[in-house]
Amino acid sequence: GSNQIVPVTFKPTTAISYGGNIVVSSNAGSGTNTISCSGVGTSIPSSVISLSGNLSFGNLQVGNSSSLNLTITNTGNSDLTISSISYPSGFSGTWSGNINPGSNQIVPVTFSPTSTISYGGTILVNSNAGSGISTITCSGTGTSVPSPAISLSGNLSFGNLQIGTTSTNSLTITNTGNATLSVSSISY
Repeated sequence: GSNQIVPVTFKPTTAISYGGNIVVSSNAGSGTNTISCSGVGTSIPSSVISLSGNLSFGNLQVGNSSSLNLTITNTGNSDLTISSISYPSGFSGTWSGNINPGSNQIVPVTFSPTSTISYGGTILVNSNAGSGISTITCSGTGTSVPSPAISLSGNLSFGNLQIGTTSTNSLTITNTGNATLSVSSISY
């Protein structure tokens, strides 16, 4: 007429369904000595990071800025926590926070060249991700600031000319730069 409680432990080792019968061996002459048991092993919650976006800025004039979007996606089954983002020289941005499973966050990346050189490198997203790719490349080229450049030419050697008469020669003003040249006046 008594009973005994026996703890039964389930400890899955793989993400599969488990089941079967527990058999109690005894000296019992009758009764049921089996009972069914079941359980499902699930994967360990983890965040999985994925980065996407076209971060090829092309040519940009020195002193200007342009922004493109980096998308950070959490394809895992637990929160993805972004602690910081590291950028190569010439690129910047800022964002930190949590991304829920199956969600994403758009982060603007700014390119601000300070020299007429090619910029590029790898953006690194620092997070608690259990797996995935946490880097993406970016590139851009700083171009020179447009400026006008003046060049004068022409034969302005008039030689001998009788008083009271007029002679005209041509002065050619050429803009050899890459921006509009504005002539405000000419002094003679």
